[in-house]
Parts: sequence; structure tokens; C-alpha cells
Amino acid sequence: MSLPLLLGTVPRRSRRVAVVTWAFVRMGARATFSYPLTFFLAQMSAALQVVAFLFLGHLTKHSPSVGSGYLAFAAIGLTSAQVISGGIVGLGQELDLAIQQGRMEMLLIEPISWRLIPPALAAWPILIGLVNSVVILLVAWGLGATFTLHQFPVVIGLMALGAASGLAIGILAGALRVLAKRGDPVATIYVMAAYVVSGQVVPINLFPWPLRALSWLFPNTYLTAGMRKALMLNAGQIYGPDPNYALLELLAICAVLLPLSLWVFGRSLETGRRYGVLAGY
Repeated sequence: MSLPLLLGTVPRRSRRVAVVTWAFVRMGARATFSYPLTFFLAQMSAALQVVAFLFLGHLTKHSPSVGSGYLAFAAIGLTSAQVISGGIVGLGQELDLAIQQGRMEMLLIEPISWRLIPPALAAWPILIGLVNSVVILLVAWGLGATFTLHQFPVVIGLMALGAASGLAIGILAGALRVLAKRGDPVATIYVMAAYVVSGQVVPINLFPWPLRALSWLFPNTYLTAGMRKALMLNAGQIYGPDPNYALLELLAICAVLLPLSLWVFGRSLETGRRYGVLAGY
């Protein structure tokens, strides 16, 4: 294919991806808002976590390792977890529903790329995760946490790349889930480990050195540290990379993991089709 012809097909393909993704977002939104009480309680759950850390902050001594205050420190940790878990936990739940309700077969026979299915399914959970993260920050601010918006564009970039890295991990986990059906071992182990070692609620510098070294393997560490140093005052002593370095690391992670995860997911569907294990009721 010649270069002019190839370039001419790019906008059409981009429009196709956008249309398919928007269709999945609409389906996810309708399913979510069909149960408004559940949606409201999910937002309340995110807000109540911040309230708990407000009281914990009064019990902890001020330390340079938590920046200007523990409430802001913990709120940003919860925010980064929401951003990344949208693509990990959310995609796993969407895949499970599609399989158990018999919708996976219908998706596979539609004239769309199989490798587009997981990003499209994850689009709505990622948006919900971003909404939850904003709710957490607003509640923390209302309770007295201090934030600075001098590096707001950097924060937006960090959140976008954090969501993309979570999506890549979620697709890798989904590749196993479509074959394993019940249970999501990769996502479960990752979320549990990230909560412990990525410094979401406890400063990483308090960990023994093996855990500190392990923390650098998780995208959560880069997102959380980068956001804290971009949003908090007196954040120089917080363990982890600065915002610009965190951006570069997350970009490198996405550049490697996203194409790999999409390829693995496609191979997983091919294997499941070959052995007839994609269906589930």
C-alpha cells in the first residue's frame, strides 16, 4: 500500500474506533444509570474513604515524607488507585458480565476488530474511575486538604497515561479471564500488591528496601508520586519520581504494554475459539 493511500485510511479508521468505543460507552452508561442508587452509593464509598483518612491524619505526626499533610497524601493515593483500577478491575467486570450473559459471542461476530473489544469495554469503567478520582480530591479539599494547580496540565497527562497503563494491565488480565472464566488471578494479585507496595496510603520510604525496590515495578508508584509532587505543597521529600520523570516512565510502560497486551488478548480469543471455551452461561 502506498503512503498516500495509507494516510488516507487513517481518519476513517480513527472514526471507526471512535464510533465503536462511543457505542460501548453508551451501553455502559445506560447499564450504570439504570441503577442510580448503586451509582450514588459508589460515589459515597469513595468520599467516605477520605473522611476516614481525615481522622487518621489527626493521629499521625507531621512528617516531610507526606508533604503538606497526610489527608492530601492519602487522597492522592486513593485517586491514583481509582485512575488505574478502572482499566484493571472495571474491564475484568465487564468481560465477566459479557461472558456470563452470553454477549461475548455476539461481540465476536460483529464487524469490529477483536483487539478493539477490551479498550471499548473498558472505556466506561475508566471514565467512572476518573469521576471517582475527582470526587475524592474535591471531598479532601472540602475537608481541609491543600492542593496546588500550578502543574495542572502535567496532572492531566499523568492521569491519562495512568489510565492507559491500567488498561494495558487489565487487557493482559482479561486475556486469562476469558479462558479461566471464574476468577481473575492477575488483576486480583496486582491490585492487592499495588495497594501494599506502591505507597497509596503509607510512605514508601517506611518500607524495608526489598519492598521499596519492588514498588518501582508498578505503574501506580509513578502515577501516585508524580501526582503528589504536582499537586501538593512541600512535596520534595515524598519518595518517588518527580512529575516529568513519572510522565516519561508511564509513557514507556504504555508504549510496551499496550501493544503487547492487545496481541496477547487476540491470541487468547483465538485459543478460546479453537477449544470452544469462550461461551459461558
